[in-house]
Amino acid sequence: MKLNRMHTSLRKDFRDLPEPDSLEKFEGAFAARYVGPAPVRFGAPAFMAALGFCGWKGKRFARSGDELAGNNRFGSGATEDDMYPMWALIEPSLIDGRDALVVHYPNDSRKPWNVARDEFREFEDGRLLGITTFDLPLIRRLPLAFVIERE
Repeated sequence: MKLNRMHTSLRKDFRDLPEPDSLEKFEGAFAARYVGPAPVRFGAPAFMAALGFCGWKGKRFARSGDELAGNNRFGSGATEDDMYPMWALIEPSLIDGRDALVVHYPNDSRKPWNVARDEFREFEDGRLLGITTFDLPLIRRLPLAFVIERE
């Protein structure tokens, strides 16, 4: 998969990826990687910082009953903090109605994460294409694509 394409194209690629079959394959720590054309990749850290995700480095998931409990990982090197709790389930994607690993944030999360939704499908062993959408007017259909890869 070419990851240097526009996010709208990556959302189309997402539709062709296989549906997840179990939560177990998503347990553990994942490192983040920004994708898209060079200006998008280089501007992404500043954009994320403006949304309260300065120093974002990935996600961590652990099994909790019938779902995954998780946090976003922040920091650099050996210094790391887990913040912005979330939970994940396999459920229908808003993009195409097929199953995906869908991440939800609590309603009392910092804005705009209280209306954010991440959807993931695996495209290579241990590498997941993520699409974030925000349930806000004007940007509801604007996909933000990224990759997380198992550490």
